Amino acid sequence: SRKEVEGAYNQASEWYEERKHQWRRKFAEAVAGSADISVVLLGRPYTVLSERMNAGIPEILARHGVRAYFQDMLEPVQNGDPGFEALCRQTKWRNARRIFEAAWQVCNTPGVYPILLTSFKCTPDACTMEHFRRIMDSFGKPYLILQLDEHDSRVGYETRVEAALRTFRNHHAGDSDGRGRLERLPRPLPARGDPTRTVFVPHWDTLATPLFVAGLQEVGVDARLLRETPGLIRTSLGDNTGQCLPLSIILHEFVEQVKRERLDPARCSLWMPNSSIACNICFFLQYGRTMLERIGGGFERAGLYPGEITCHEISPKATLNAFYAFYFGGMLRRMQCRTRPYEKNPGQTDEVVEWGLELLKQAMLGAVPKQKAVRKVVDAFLQIDREGEQRPIVAIFGDLYARDNDVFNQDLIRLVEAHGGEALTTPYSEYVKVIAKPYLRKWIREGNYKDVLLSAPFAYSMDLLEYPFRREFERVLGRRKVVKRMGRPEELLGRFGVSMYHTGESFDNLLKIFHLLERYPEIALFVQTSPAFCCPSLVTEAMASKIEQQTGRPVVTVNYDGTSADHNRIVIPYLELAVRRAQG
Repeated sequence: SRKEVEGAYNQASEWYEERKHQWRRKFAEAVAGSADISVVLLGRPYTVLSERMNAGIPEILARHGVRAYFQDMLEPVQNGDPGFEALCRQTKWRNARRIFEAAWQVCNTPGVYPILLTSFKCTPDACTMEHFRRIMDSFGKPYLILQLDEHDSRVGYETRVEAALRTFRNHHAGDSDGRGRLERLPRPLPARGDPTRTVFVPHWDTLATPLFVAGLQEVGVDARLLRETPGLIRTSLGDNTGQCLPLSIILHEFVEQVKRERLDPARCSLWMPNSSIACNICFFLQYGRTMLERIGGGFERAGLYPGEITCHEISPKATLNAFYAFYFGGMLRRMQCRTRPYEKNPGQTDEVVEWGLELLKQAMLGAVPKQKAVRKVVDAFLQIDREGEQRPIVAIFGDLYARDNDVFNQDLIRLVEAHGGEALTTPYSEYVKVIAKPYLRKWIREGNYKDVLLSAPFAYSMDLLEYPFRREFERVLGRRKVVKRMGRPEELLGRFGVSMYHTGESFDNLLKIFHLLERYPEIALFVQTSPAFCCPSLVTEAMASKIEQQTGRPVVTVNYDGTSADHNRIVIPYLELAVRRAQG
């Protein structure tokens, strides 16, 4: 019965809390009665506590006569420092927050020193490491970070542990109380940026973000689009120590453009996404602040603007502009993909896209009526002479930064077309409609009513906002209705062991894949675009065989590492096979 389940749960919770209390009490008693140093192992539980993952570090410490403890044995932090509290509040990753709290406790406990165990090239671990270092350095207390992988030998780890133990003991012998003073944490981020600053927006979508910037300018924001080139992407790699590639690229481009335009960094802000979906990219803000302070040269005074993709924090007009920017940009991309593979005169579609983008920018700025601008752009597409048989449809999905960024993804769409395919992309406006209902239901269950109130009106008004322009775009694209329902979201996700309680990029990718298949059953190939070592993308990539089994279409993943190597070549054999099958 429900009552019996509740009783069993409460009893188990009481038992668990009591055992945690006993665990922490034993740690405090052991440390207080020890004349030697002790080590606390910090990290994710599945890294530290698994014998297959921890590389035998606890055994190495035991052989050297040092007691090792796990971070959960420390009492929770009772702290009043504003910098530290802001860091924990803005860190959505529970394990990362627990590592910060344990590091703080270690810094304030004489004779106790930390060893942080991380996984090689794990983006959350890389971001966590940076803040862990700053906490420890601010107290002047030594520490050891070990990045674990399957290639390093235990002998190498043992050498580093031995050196760290000597350092710990030397510090302990010369340190009176083991405490320092916190001075070097990044200052807390403001709730919003200074609206009088020049705001630089990342160029993550070649066609939509210029319109997004124009929409911000129309409501009085001094917004500018960051310049992105292959050279800037490559030079940004020097600042990356394992974090998300788009993060280091965006920060590097911001710094270089401010220098190039000879602006005062103190009067500039970088627009950064403030979101709790996908990979918890809201942590970009705190880490971005850390990197700007490390760069120095005045950039420690630069601002970070925690922007919402809907711009609801600016004004209702800005929200409308944001919608139209991503709707128009997405539909312009779809018309480009639908037309360019069949153009009689090579280059004509690109000319129309370039001209159409400028016209739509003028519409976003209020200089041209939007409906008139859309009609002119559509008319221009209809004037392009076309020829040739229908090509295989190649659906592109994946990371938001890589999918529609022609620079970062090395012009993937053009490669698809060069090898006989027609690319199919998903406009952001359509993407939001795909994920809106699952996210809104989840937020209601979790009590996140603020997110519901801010997002629901925007999500449910999209059809109404699109209506005046839909028929115009259908003149080129046609009307695509659902051909065959493949199941409810709960059922589709359940096939992959994913529930409606999950969120994130893989959750979104699965919904997008089936959404496209319901409307484009002729899809011949799925291509996933991913920044190298992106954790959410790796999860989707691991499901590729299951996706192929459920959809009957092959899935190929392209990982972009920022170098000039030709990463898209992996797609070519799949394209050639799809073309041969289409030709019979």
